[in-house]
Amino acid sequence: MSWLGFCALVAASVVLLMLPGGIVNRCAKLPRKVSLALAPGVSTAIIAASAIVANKVGLGWNLLPPALLTVVCALGCLVVRWLAHRLVDARTGHAPHADGTPGPRRVARPCPHPHPRRLVLRRRPAPPR
Repeated sequence: MSWLGFCALVAASVVLLMLPGGIVNRCAKLPRKVSLALAPGVSTAIIAASAIVANKVGLGWNLLPPALLTVVCALGCLVVRWLAHRLVDARTGHAPHADGTPGPRRVARPCPHPHPRRLVLRRRPAPPR
């Protein structure tokens, strides 16, 4: 095997190992770094499950069963996210009312510090003697 053929084989393996899991992870709205880290494991699960199902159906292994299962898993992630957003208002954490209006909102309180992102350390008062 030549180096060119070897490089093509490695590139195809990396794409097959990263693409299905990456698509499903991004549909699940995982952060990019987490999605990249979990992509090989999710892809392996998708490829293994599709190989088992394709064998039961009588198909030989090719790229169609993993592609179909990737689409099914991605659509499943999108539906679950849509349902979760529909049932629980993402901004408040409260379920919406029956008429569709959002649930109770948090009341904004004024910040006691001029810089809310800066940690202010204060001394403890001396214990009484």
